[in-house]
Amino acid sequence: MNRLIPSINLDGVSLRVFPTIYKPLENEHRLVDWLQPDKTVLDIGCGSGVLAVFAAAISRHVTAIDINPAAIENTLLNCQRLGIKNVTAKVSNMFSAIDSRFDYIICYPPLYQLPFLKDHEQWATSSTFVKDLFENAPKYLNEGGRLVILLPNWYRPSPETLAEKNGLRVVEKHDHAKRSLGLLIHSIPYFHVSMKHTIFEIAVGKSTPAKSIVKPTDCSEPIKPINGTPQAIH
Repeated sequence: MNRLIPSINLDGVSLRVFPTIYKPLENEHRLVDWLQPDKTVLDIGCGSGVLAVFAAAISRHVTAIDINPAAIENTLLNCQRLGIKNVTAKVSNMFSAIDSRFDYIICYPPLYQLPFLKDHEQWATSSTFVKDLFENAPKYLNEGGRLVILLPNWYRPSPETLAEKNGLRVVEKHDHAKRSLGLLIHSIPYFHVSMKHTIFEIAVGKSTPAKSIVKPTDCSEPIKPINGTPQAIH
């Protein structure tokens, strides 16, 4: 379907999406609403670059990684088209090509829970992705850093269980923004059914009761990720 509809408009930002790349239809770019400005960000499983593009507007620097080389090409194309220059994108199987720490790790993981035969296709499955993410995130977060992840409410094991198992704690939970009418219409040709999601902010340390926060989601005030201070694309 991406061959017929190669672009998507999210809050006034047009993204190109390659035929083999997942199109962002779940308002996942609104995850960035919960990031503090002027931080370093690691976007895992970047796909079309949707999170990297929106995070770049408020962040010092964003590193976008994906196991799929086509996703890296797609992310760089969108950054170049939009004049975004504070994003580095590179192929990495989870954290395999990462050797530094970040203030934020952000992710909307794949939700298919079946393995694929080829390594470069694993971007489409969460059979190992989410487990590896929770196990390894503490090694790549700065002191006080957070993993910010968007998951459907049905996902199991729960983020609280995964966090507790890996020395992490869920510190805040946010109701995910509802999709705009335009995004709902765009989803129709894909037969995409919306799911209820929650954004989890997860930190290193012992568990404490998480705060649930509902943030206003007025789609008339879109995020504008284009006007950041340019830096070099790598």
